Amino acid sequence: MLNKYLIVVAGGVGSRMNATIPKQFLLVNGKPILFHTIENFACAIPELRIICVLHPDYFDLFEELKLKHDFNYEVTLVEGGKTRYHSSKNGINAIDGEGIIAIHDAARPIVSKQHIIDLFQKAELSGFVLPVVSLKESLRLINGESSENVDRSTYKVVQTPQLFKSDRLKEAFEKGYKSMYTDDASVVQSELGISPLLVEGEENNIKITTPIDMVIAQQLL
Repeated sequence: MLNKYLIVVAGGVGSRMNATIPKQFLLVNGKPILFHTIENFACAIPELRIICVLHPDYFDLFEELKLKHDFNYEVTLVEGGKTRYHSSKNGINAIDGEGIIAIHDAARPIVSKQHIIDLFQKAELSGFVLPVVSLKESLRLINGESSENVDRSTYKVVQTPQLFKSDRLKEAFEKGYKSMYTDDASVVQSELGISPLLVEGEENNIKITTPIDMVIAQQLL
């Protein structure tokens, strides 16, 4: 059986301590968003080894909230980087063993346990798995002052967790940073020339970004 790892990206050096608490620590149904996220994975796969990439200003807050909310899951904290790429790389570098690595946004607390299990099973077979969902809205391509309709069926919305065999992920991230990278899958595909297995994601697996997302998340949870 392959080892299983989770890297939760919860902030880098750009998320410095200020008067506004980072969204991953906001409470939804009485629990920090980040804790909902981690708990989903830990309950789905008990043997999972969990790494949380976080700005070091918030390490103490994380530990305080663990005590306050009786959060007993074992989590290794790793310092974030200046970009998403660098934060992911710091998390990857904290993993010594081989196996399957899932990288997930801290602000996606509603991914279902069965979905997590299914994704890991598929990743063991294919080595590179990407959950996606279809677009519902119409799209327009902007070209200067004009625009044109595009076929939305040729586009997909990418979600996390994104899953990789550890040797491929480590090899890709050793190649160095490029500004074109938009997520971890884009690093692997660009550097190694391999395409992910696209699997159907979950519409409930929203990323909390705006105040209305908080309302939706509270209802879904």
